[in-house]
Amino acid sequence: MEIRYEYPPKMPPGWHATPLNSRAHHHNSFSRTLAISEAARYLEDEILALRPTAATVYSAYQHLNNDRLRKKMGHDTAVSVGLKLGGKSHLIACDKWFLIEHNLYALHLSLRAVRSIEDWGAASALRMLSVFSPQIETRDREVHESIVMQDVPEWMMKLGLGPTATLEDANAVYRRRAKLVGNDEEALLLLNGAMDDARKHLR
Repeated sequence: MEIRYEYPPKMPPGWHATPLNSRAHHHNSFSRTLAISEAARYLEDEILALRPTAATVYSAYQHLNNDRLRKKMGHDTAVSVGLKLGGKSHLIACDKWFLIEHNLYALHLSLRAVRSIEDWGAASALRMLSVFSPQIETRDREVHESIVMQDVPEWMMKLGLGPTATLEDANAVYRRRAKLVGNDEEALLLLNGAMDDARKHLR
């Protein structure tokens, strides 16, 4: 079975994305020298060990697993894996981390944990993966996403603020996240734009 790599990213129904400027940067499990191609290989090994009938890795890259052809198509670092196993479709995703190689590696560890639970006899891999089976029909999902988009402004999601947030809260979040993104111009631009909108709505 060949693992496919596709663009654009595809996330589970009802997925609440982690704002780009609040994604985590470090974890003890991540090697400082971890490369995208290496993390992709780790993930491939875990996918193949599950023996699915089909598998697709979704991200904001074209040819993610090919160093020579890899092309970044967007700023999102989220990764998801679509699996066909036991006659059912499963979609597991990760966007907690600032670097795409870290999200790839996190998915590899997650699938390894699924296999480990099966090896120890606590539950089958298929039962574990059923948590990641799509539960919302297409029409319901479109309605749900429409409601979410209406209820939560984009600037609020980017800053990770709740509906009761004040301008003082927004300023505190902005200062903290500006330090985290450092010299990353793209992330800082997104953060500044969200803060400009926050000032307009939270006077």
